[in-house]
Amino acid sequence: MNNEYKETESKQMDGFDLSFRNPEVRVWIAIMLPSFIIASLFLFLTDIPSWYATSAIPIVSWISFFIWRFIYKRRQIKDSLE
Repeated sequence: MNNEYKETESKQMDGFDLSFRNPEVRVWIAIMLPSFIIASLFLFLTDIPSWYATSAIPIVSWISFFIWRFIYKRRQIKDSLE
C-alpha cells in the first residue's frame, strides 16, 4: 500500500512536459493557433462592428480544447486502471 502511494505521488509530481512529444501541447497548438490567426484576420480585415464576433472564435476553441483534454484524461485514467 505504501509503495502504491509513493508511485501515485511521484506521477503527480512529475510536472508538465512542454514539448511536442506531449499530445496535449500538440492538440492545443493545432486548435488554438489557427483560431487566433482566423480571429486576428477577422478583426483586422473585416468591418465587424463588435468585438464579440471576433472573440467568440478563440473562446469556442478554448472550450473545445478543454473538453478534449477532459475526455483524454479520463481515457488515460481508465487505461491505467486496466
